[in-house]
Amino acid sequence: MSHLASYLKRGGHEILGMDVPEDFFTAPLIKDIDILDLASPLPTDVEKVIYSSAYESRSIKALEEAKRKSIVCLSYPEALSYLSKDRITCGISGTHGKTTTSAVASFLMEKLGIEGGSIYGSFLKNSEAVYHLGDRYLLLESCEYQEHFLLYELDVLVITNIDFDHPDYFKNLDCVIEAFHKRFLTISKYGTVIAHISTKDIVESWKRERSDISVIYYGEGTEFSSGILKIDNCSKTILEDYVAALLCVSVLTSLPGSVRIESLGSQIEKLMPLLDGYVGVSARSEVVVDRDGVLYIDEYAHHPREISVALENLRIRYPSRRQVVLFMPHTSSRTEALLEDFASSLSKADILILERVYGSARNDIQKEDSSLKLIKRIWEIKDRNNYLYIPTDEECIRYVASFLKRGDVCITMGAGNNRSLIDRIIELKDNI
Repeated sequence: MSHLASYLKRGGHEILGMDVPEDFFTAPLIKDIDILDLASPLPTDVEKVIYSSAYESRSIKALEEAKRKSIVCLSYPEALSYLSKDRITCGISGTHGKTTTSAVASFLMEKLGIEGGSIYGSFLKNSEAVYHLGDRYLLLESCEYQEHFLLYELDVLVITNIDFDHPDYFKNLDCVIEAFHKRFLTISKYGTVIAHISTKDIVESWKRERSDISVIYYGEGTEFSSGILKIDNCSKTILEDYVAALLCVSVLTSLPGSVRIESLGSQIEKLMPLLDGYVGVSARSEVVVDRDGVLYIDEYAHHPREISVALENLRIRYPSRRQVVLFMPHTSSRTEALLEDFASSLSKADILILERVYGSARNDIQKEDSSLKLIKRIWEIKDRNNYLYIPTDEECIRYVASFLKRGDVCITMGAGNNRSLIDRIIELKDNI
């Protein structure tokens, strides 16, 4: 929502926001937009209301008033659908890697000065300006949650991977696969799909229903593997997201018209030097501060596979440093459905402080904190002295500040609000 608001403002619209007081890492994107309290009445002269789907089932005074007055009200995915109708649009989908792929592709397009823009769930480090140089092309991070991505009119679809997630909506992996199946079938005629090689078997079965679609595979064993990039200190999974972004930009900017797959290699070679200027994306292994020899990093990973990739990548970058992870699970349903995988991935940290499950708008918190179930499972496989359950922020801050030492990498991890603990830990350490 923050990225969309900033995108629309750069497009010349007058934007006003309403929200709860809680801060989030995307706040810099809306620093120049007035934000009213969520309980405020609807401002006058409003022509259109765009609201987060997280608030759809809640009683929001301004939203109810707008509907009574027959003011156009669009959910976030409906707003993206509206924008996609008159632009050449690429949707970057997948259970993991969407934001990184979107950010790299957006960075490349902006560097090329392409008449287009992007909307995704973060923003580039050291930059609070969204990419919007016109309305010809549009790049969208396209999430499968509640099948929202089916609303977008796409000419290009990227599928980074397909994994089981969002158990509060999908019953099992087959349901997730079927959502991607429907997304595949509804892209524009003669559209292009860029898919990771791990999805080839299912994508090939879908292609029999849409023989007009061109499919390009990337990943190990293909022409477009991570080996084409000469980048050190980065895991293969992250590099494959970069490859997906390079393919995305090469394909998207070839439209309208036919995409010549045989020429993509040379196009990518021309784009690769631009990657030297890419500095990363906020909240994806973002170095927040280096203080007194301790490196503080914020990482949005909140699914077991994302956690494994993030910790592996940080281990490659900082091989001799102790990993101290403060993990805040996001939703009880995800924590319990993927309990074994969470236990396996989190046990790769040297020290783990498991926090209480984040009370998100999905409101699926259970009577017993699911984090407690998770830590009990971890204790069955790891030394409990290094893997702790600390439910409150105050206790967590005091404990971490007491034992962090020079050379440590302290990582706030998850889709909750624990990034703010970094400043509080530093402040307390300064006073010890």
